Amino acid sequence: MTKHLRFFMLTLLTIVCTVGGYAQEKVILDFSKADWNFPETPNANKTSYTCNDGYTITFGANSGHKKQGNGILMGKKGATLSLPAFDFDVEKIILKKNTGSVSANVTFNIFVDNTAVSTQAKGCDKDKTFIIKDEFQKAGNIYTIKVTNVNNLQTSAIEIYKKAATTPPPLPPLAPTLARHSHSPMARLRVLPRLQLPLQRATTTPTCLTLLNIQALTRT
Repeated sequence: MTKHLRFFMLTLLTIVCTVGGYAQEKVILDFSKADWNFPETPNANKTSYTCNDGYTITFGANSGHKKQGNGILMGKKGATLSLPAFDFDVEKIILKKNTGSVSANVTFNIFVDNTAVSTQAKGCDKDKTFIIKDEFQKAGNIYTIKVTNVNNLQTSAIEIYKKAATTPPPLPPLAPTLARHSHSPMARLRVLPRLQLPLQRATTTPTCLTLLNIQALTRT
C-alpha cells in the first residue's frame, strides 16, 4: 500500500509541475505606481513615460492625458497610447478597469500603424480583452490604443499576454521500477532523473517546492 501511495504522489506531482510550468506569460503595465510620474493636470502634447521596470509608453500628439483615480485618463476622439515593442508574439491585451467614475460609452481599439488588429470595444467600466489577429501577433509590433469617439478612456493597468504554445510537451514516462522495487536504492536512482526535467522547468510555481518532501518519501 505504501509503495502504491509513493508512486501515485510522484505521478501527481509530475503532472502538476509540468502543467503549471506552462502558464501563459504576461507583462503588466501597472499605472497605479507612482514611478510613471503622470501629470495631475491634462497634457495634450506628445509625451513618453518610463516606469522603473524599463517599459516606455507614448501618448500621441493631441492626446490629452493625466493621472486619474488609480490609473490614467486619455481622450478624446483620436487620442492614442502606444505600448513598447515586446520580444515575444502577443496573443491578447487586456485593459483593466480604473477606479471611480468611468465612461460606459467610450469606444476604442488596438492598432498597428493605421490598421485595427482586434475588435473595437465599448465602455471602460469593465475590463476589456482584445484578441490580436493572428497576422499581427509578431514580436516587435508597436500596439497603439486609440479612442474612436468623443469620450474619455480610463484604465488602471494594461496586461500584454505572450502567445501560448499550441500544445504543451508530453509528460515524460515514469520508470515502472518504482512500484515494483521501491525499496531498492538503484531503483530510486533510475526514477528520479526522469523527473528532473519537469521539476526544474516549473520551479517558478509554488507547488514544485514540494520536491524535498517527495525526495524524503523515496528515502523512507
